[in-house]
Amino acid sequence: MKLHRLGRVSFRAVKSKRDYLRHRSSYNWLYLSRLAALKEFAFMKALETHGFPVPQAIEHNRHCVIMSLVQGYPFVQVKQLQNPETVFETIIGIIIRLAEHGLIHCDFNEFNIMIDDEEKITVIDFPQMVSVSHRNAKMYFDRDVECIFKFFRKRFNMSFQESIDDNDDSDKGKNEAGKLCFSSIDKSAGVLDKELAASGFSKKDDEDIQR
Repeated sequence: MKLHRLGRVSFRAVKSKRDYLRHRSSYNWLYLSRLAALKEFAFMKALETHGFPVPQAIEHNRHCVIMSLVQGYPFVQVKQLQNPETVFETIIGIIIRLAEHGLIHCDFNEFNIMIDDEEKITVIDFPQMVSVSHRNAKMYFDRDVECIFKFFRKRFNMSFQESIDDNDDSDKGKNEAGKLCFSSIDKSAGVLDKELAASGFSKKDDEDIQR
């Protein structure tokens, strides 16, 4: 069970960073918390349907979301991995798949990833997700990717390719530091950003999809 509590102190910037309010000029914090719970439930339900490794969304009421219990640990608590390269590729693959389906997590880091004894990954925390059409989509995508690279570099002493051979097709879609390029990802796999009314999805995007 997760209780959303968007308080005045800990979430002072929530009005400007999240799109719960739309065009409302007045609001209260319980209302914001209810919207956050509703949005998280909707994201979990849709992502589960599309095969993403997320908790099962069971029910929501007011500012409460009921979900399945994740058998695992917060990734931030993990000190060693049997197969760090495989886990890294799995996590980066999830970021790519989300973008291909029209979404960016915006807070994809070791605190919002669960891992079990078999090193199976589960992603949590979704209210802040935005569309790949959001004006700051590239910045959010790059930040998510950088968080994962940084964590694996520091925690598991992994090193990453610093230069790329222009003739090596295996590195297509990566920048000069060997990281993912937002512009290179095929974002036509799905329209989850439209289905979930993710922040940044414009009317023009809707018209383009209908063509």
